[in-house]
Amino acid sequence: MDHHCPWTNTCIGHSNLQAFFLFVHYVPVAFLHSFLIQSEVPASIALMLFRHQHRKFWKYIRRVHTLVTLILWFASLVITLLVGSLAWDMHWSISGNITMVEEL
Repeated sequence: MDHHCPWTNTCIGHSNLQAFFLFVHYVPVAFLHSFLIQSEVPASIALMLFRHQHRKFWKYIRRVHTLVTLILWFASLVITLLVGSLAWDMHWSISGNITMVEEL
């Protein structure tokens, strides 16, 4: 056994390491894609502020769609960084032929 994963609720070991490795590497890629798609809203807000269009800014920022997109944009950034760091650590462990328990 390498470790217990609370996300998949399983113990990660030799038999399911490939599936977990792919999961941990594809999640940051998917959330990075989401982050890039949702970056249109913060870019629009920054452009409005740069052009001193304050009335248009406040009208745009009050929309529920804009607020939800900003929250999801920030969440996708955080998840990309956190799971990406786990993927990097896992890649480093596998290339060094050690388990995550042995790293401790």
